[in-house]
Amino acid sequence: MAKQIARRMLLRVLGLAGLTLALDPRAAEAIPARARVTRLTGLLADAASARQVGQAYLQQAPGEADRERLTAELIARFNDDPSREALTACCRADLADGRTVTVNGWVLSQTEVRLCALAALA
Repeated sequence: MAKQIARRMLLRVLGLAGLTLALDPRAAEAIPARARVTRLTGLLADAASARQVGQAYLQQAPGEADRERLTAELIARFNDDPSREALTACCRADLADGRTVTVNGWVLSQTEVRLCALAALA
């Protein structure tokens, strides 16, 4: 019974947080940095593989190894809507506009590698 109550409370809190963000996008700044990183990296289907790609990318581009900057850039890139749909749209736009990075022979979108780099830094 206690687990159900705790889950319900968590869902209510998360729902209220989502509603707050929907009403005032600036409220995203009030979310703790760790929660924003978790929300972004939660978009990744395979966190372990993403961390490996992120580490390889950071070896190529050590100047990108700034968790706060990557978080801010990704949140802005997703127009304050970190969702899988937004990620897909951003990756497609990157590829269409030539914003790509080659990591271990793979051509990836800039958004994708930055998200992987964030996972590696988390």
